[in-house]
Amino acid sequence: MTPFQFLNRFSFLILPGLLLAGVAGVLAWRRSGWPLWAVWTMAVVIFIALALRGGQATTARYDTPDNIRQALSSAQQPTLVEFFSNY
Repeated sequence: MTPFQFLNRFSFLILPGLLLAGVAGVLAWRRSGWPLWAVWTMAVVIFIALALRGGQATTARYDTPDNIRQALSSAQQPTLVEFFSNY
């Protein structure tokens, strides 16, 4: 996976990551004590846990138009089909 593909796939992590890096820079510049660094560390741990847990769910693969037609015709309720590029 190229860096561009990685950033495209996980683009929702860029802004929070930059925000945490900015807060760390301010804390280091102000030479803050351990309580503020402890709060920052907890925020980073929560951010990483949510980033790892918030991945894409694995769903059934519809590789051919026949698979899609069969899935839509057998559905007993309205169905939303979303196509995307899975590079």
